[in-house]
Amino acid sequence: MIGERERLRISSVCAQLELDGVRGDLVCAHAACALAALDGEREVGVHHVERAAHLALRHRLRRDPLGPPPSPGDDPQIDNALEQSAGDATPPPPPARPSAPPERVPAPAPARSVVPTPMLSCLPKSALGAVGCCV
Repeated sequence: MIGERERLRISSVCAQLELDGVRGDLVCAHAACALAALDGEREVGVHHVERAAHLALRHRLRRDPLGPPPSPGDDPQIDNALEQSAGDATPPPPPARPSAPPERVPAPAPARSVVPTPMLSCLPKSALGAVGCCV
């Protein structure tokens, strides 16, 4: 399971590296979960996030798609972003409880699926529900 602090740190690192989109955040979080599982741990730790960042984000730093691949070893840009994000990754305080209970609003009708039902039946069950420790 990946905690709020680790997710915030991953997002902070990706923002500092100016990566496009959220794919880097997602891949890094999934890699950290996988590394924790390989280590036999249920919780993702700081060391898992650091290892995952180097594995999942290094190739995303290239701006020229025809440029040479990254050299072996740790990337100093990722190391700097990890160091700077170490203090930034404090989880936000819990929201304050309202003094009066909120009014009940009826739930909206469920949205219809954009994907036709026959197409959903060919997907594995793991793709249809919230799976993994990172989602």
